[in-house]
Amino acid sequence: MLRPFQSWNDRLAARVRDTMEAEPVKAIRSRDPDKSLPDWVYSQIREAIRSGHFIPGARLRERDVATQLNVSRTPVREALRRLEVEGLLSASPQKGLRVAELDSQMINELYFMRQELEGTAAWLAARNASTAELRLMRLMWMKRRSFWTVRPIWAD
Repeated sequence: MLRPFQSWNDRLAARVRDTMEAEPVKAIRSRDPDKSLPDWVYSQIREAIRSGHFIPGARLRERDVATQLNVSRTPVREALRRLEVEGLLSASPQKGLRVAELDSQMINELYFMRQELEGTAAWLAARNASTAELRLMRLMWMKRRSFWTVRPIWAD
């Protein structure tokens, strides 16, 4: 529904998003016999979202996805529930399931978590490193430090 003070671009984007039909999903890889059908469907939909086949805000219909992947609706339903729990899909009562759109708060939280995880990983790597690995890390740090040192152009 259009709000009275939406910009022209916002109205156009809303119309495109509301009328958008998903293109057929081509199976990214053939079905792995060791995976269950719901797991395979889940991985196919997840990869389609990750690769940008389903853009943020695009509506996903269970029936359409089942047809595109040539499977019944039951494994698609299970996969869509898993993706909703993970936050890749969002449900609304009137519009059904849509690919989740990230807002600035979510992006900030993601970067914060990445910063914390990478810092912890580096700390654990340094703590458990051998002497040779520590020397290599020190050498890499020194090279990076000298690279970022600002020198006047005429010093060369």
